[in-house]
Amino acid sequence: FLRLDDLTIRGEESRRATVGMEMIATGDWIVPRQQGNPYFMSARPPLQSWSMAVLSLLRGNVDAVAVSLPSAVSILLITLLVYGYSSTFLSPVGALAAGAAYSTMGQVMELGRLGETDAMFTLFVSGSLLLWHWGFSRRWKPGITWGIAWFCVALATLTKGIQAPVYFAMAIGVYLLVTRKWRFALSWANVFGIMVFAIVWG
Repeated sequence: FLRLDDLTIRGEESRRATVGMEMIATGDWIVPRQQGNPYFMSARPPLQSWSMAVLSLLRGNVDAVAVSLPSAVSILLITLLVYGYSSTFLSPVGALAAGAAYSTMGQVMELGRLGETDAMFTLFVSGSLLLWHWGFSRRWKPGITWGIAWFCVALATLTKGIQAPVYFAMAIGVYLLVTRKWRFALSWANVFGIMVFAIVWG
């Protein structure tokens, strides 16, 4: 979070930021726009642009902090998630080391300062997988386990695209097949989770 406004806005960061600016200017928070015209070439789903626009409204300006803060917050939340998940089977020191190891990786530190979708997408995809396994292994109510996981999948889909449910379904499907617990996927709880995904994404 230090000196978030030191780096210049470059690459696709400006494209995401201007989509957020257009949302504020036009009041249309659904259709991405550039210079007032609908913009669908290389446009990502709107969640990150929404977050940039909301931060810009709160700050009173579309600046480097509003552009990069969603990524920085995403990295912090992933770090806390890794710590929390790891604490279910590691010592407190081991869980702390896992969180610190993730947050200090070079690529992670770089992405945490950029207004790109990668950090936010990673938060929601890893959240879907880790929270699902956390709930599965700790025997949370199946509806809660599937509902939280599919909610995260929906947010990931709103961040970067339709690959999120593919990643989730493939990883969980293979896991349940290998562990011979595939019947857990054939439940009303999973149907509930898919409905959560459909409502949030829709």
